[in-house]
Amino acid sequence: MKTLIHKAVLVLVLAMVARAEAQANEEVQGLNKSKLEHGQSIELIPNIGVTSFRLVNSSSDLSSRGGISAGMLADIPTPVDGLIFETGLDYFEAGGKSSDVFGSVEIALGYLAIPLEAKYELYNSGETIFFAKGGAKLAFLMTSKQKVEAYPATVETDIKDQTNKVDYIGVLALGGEMAAAGGKVSLELEYDKGTQKTFKDQGDKIEGYILRLGYVISI
Repeated sequence: MKTLIHKAVLVLVLAMVARAEAQANEEVQGLNKSKLEHGQSIELIPNIGVTSFRLVNSSSDLSSRGGISAGMLADIPTPVDGLIFETGLDYFEAGGKSSDVFGSVEIALGYLAIPLEAKYELYNSGETIFFAKGGAKLAFLMTSKQKVEAYPATVETDIKDQTNKVDYIGVLALGGEMAAAGGKVSLELEYDKGTQKTFKDQGDKIEGYILRLGYVISI
């Protein structure tokens, strides 16, 4: 009889241990799922935008010039809660322009950049996120042209050989993500400041803003 009671107690203890392990596994899986649902998976953000850049310290007094941007960003989670590493490819247009009664001069620059940035979530409700980010972009010159209009003539010249090929750009940005169209839409305003001379024989540096709209894809 005692042997039977001992066996029954042993079976009960083993059942309780098994149940406790199952509950622990369910809690871990639930926690992992929650993390994945709150931005702990890798996210791709294809995006397009508009730019407004100027050449700072320009000897020709160039004002801001508008352009476009397009790219693919990748958000990679880190062990720190709310902190994300962002990289990818980012094409953007920069330059400057000036005009008077005699005509106009426009400098058009195109860059392909690799962003290396830290992105921090200031607020995350699951469906809505507000974030700030900062870091740098390694920018490679793709095109460099000068367009001169003096009525009735217009002359466009390739000036890539006069332009430095690489720039290291400081970045600061604020933005947000919100649920839409079965996923998440991202909107951000980015400030860029070049650290290298744009032209080989002048001290001009690019400075400006990018307003970027993207769609967030979790993978």
